[in-house]
Amino acid sequence: MNNKFNYIYIAGYGRSGSTLADTILSASKNAIGLGEARYFQKELNEKRKCACGECIESCNFWSSISEKYLKNKSDFFQLYLEHLIQYSKENNIEFYVDSSKSTAGSIFWVFKIMFNIQNIKLIIIKRKFSEVIKSVRRGTNNYLQYNDKEKRFRLLRATISYYLSHFFAKFLSIFNKTLYISFDELVSNPNLIILKVNAKFNLSIDYVNENWNLSHQIAGNRMKNQKSINLR
Repeated sequence: MNNKFNYIYIAGYGRSGSTLADTILSASKNAIGLGEARYFQKELNEKRKCACGECIESCNFWSSISEKYLKNKSDFFQLYLEHLIQYSKENNIEFYVDSSKSTAGSIFWVFKIMFNIQNIKLIIIKRKFSEVIKSVRRGTNNYLQYNDKEKRFRLLRATISYYLSHFFAKFLSIFNKTLYISFDELVSNPNLIILKVNAKFNLSIDYVNENWNLSHQIAGNRMKNQKSINLR
């Protein structure tokens, strides 16, 4: 696909700050945060909300895809690509941020992205394994947000997925220009992260302040349901 926009893909395991990184990077006026875009169909079918506060069907970013997809159940990915191009032209969007990560469930999505979109910038976020497990013990995002039933053996599943996710992310870095970020660094100094991203990928993301308005993220961490995020 001959796209002019940049596509920032956040890889790594969950509970490592991908939604926060997505929010920080998409705070710029010429950016859109997509959240975990690979979950679009699931989020749409379950009538869940975009971070803008609207249901996905009525969100001013996702509604166009929703209407076409629901009308004839077309290939979502093709609709997605076409929409990114059209929306970027009409709204002067220079880059999108996709925080779908690099877990086993995202493998096919990642390869579709890599083969069909140009100007991909890869960010790999890593958090200490012990801290991830502490987060897993508190429950999944679906359980905490929607009271969905927890899966069995979640600690074992999380352990395996954690190491596989980072192995896959490392593999992706062979083919894409990559920036590595630690969770601690992301939380303690978000301004530095923006500077690093701009320097690494030659972008011009604006630093706003510590209170970011959310974009159009779907799925992901429940922080996307807040009106804003304040680290202080």
